[in-house]
Amino acid sequence: MKKCFVFCIVFLVFIGYLNAFPFANYGNIRVPDARVMPHLMGKISINNYMYPENNLKGDDFAYNWAGAVNIGILNYGEIGFVATGDEVYYAHLKGRILRETLTLPDIAIGLDNAFSTVSAKPNTKDYLDMIDEHNYRGNSMYVAISKTTLFTAFPEMGEIPARVTLGAGAHRFQGTVDFSEQFSGIFGALQFEPMRNLSTIFEIDGHNLNMGAEYSFNNNVSARVDLYRVEEWSRRDPKFALTLSYVFDHYVSPDERAVILPTPRTAAPGDPQIRDRRRETDEETLDELQRIRRQRERAERELEEIRRLLLEED
Repeated sequence: MKKCFVFCIVFLVFIGYLNAFPFANYGNIRVPDARVMPHLMGKISINNYMYPENNLKGDDFAYNWAGAVNIGILNYGEIGFVATGDEVYYAHLKGRILRETLTLPDIAIGLDNAFSTVSAKPNTKDYLDMIDEHNYRGNSMYVAISKTTLFTAFPEMGEIPARVTLGAGAHRFQGTVDFSEQFSGIFGALQFEPMRNLSTIFEIDGHNLNMGAEYSFNNNVSARVDLYRVEEWSRRDPKFALTLSYVFDHYVSPDERAVILPTPRTAAPGDPQIRDRRRETDEETLDELQRIRRQRERAERELEEIRRLLLEED
């Protein structure tokens, strides 16, 4: 009952208010996932970003970079630190409200771009040497809801693990033109795992469409190709990036080690989702046995009544 009450409160907040990180994020591209890493799990990401130098069609390509580290705190929060080639430095904070089960989603609240020197409504004239300065808008609050499921739209491909994220946020997540401002910072992401170790990502970060594909070499090392602002490619050259990540999980307990893995296909036996599934399966089995026992007892009573009637007729 308590969890249901918290979920309703957060959902009401989520409808009216919401908000990520310019280049590399965790779980998606620029849309924050509601999953929180286990205690003392860390992740380092290096993002290599290529973009049109003046943000126009036919420009020469320029290079930028971003580096980030995230650490799980007490299984209920994350803290991250980011440095960029634009000499903008900031932090990320995320806290768990609900943990995902078979029936409930992950729900988290967060603050992106904390301590960023770029204001909530930057004046482009003040950042002429910076492309996409709006990505750095400081103190961007958000709420995110994520759920893992199985996608079955294509029977020939079987069940495909999928991760769905919905949320909303302020500042960085809100568009700067009339059309995107109508979305009020609402964002969403779909992550599919068509084959083991390979994930595809499609997202709307509040105002732009991004796509990506990530390959995990093992549970620790992964590489992802990111495509930014795909809907703008008809009028300006593409923006894309290569993100390399490494997960430190040496100090993580075996039961928590698999929590960062996004889909059932890659879940380890210690994954809390699997433990929940086993517990619910055991409960369902017990209920079924009790139901069968009641049916048998009722049938025995009916047979006994028929036997009694036959004896009376004799």
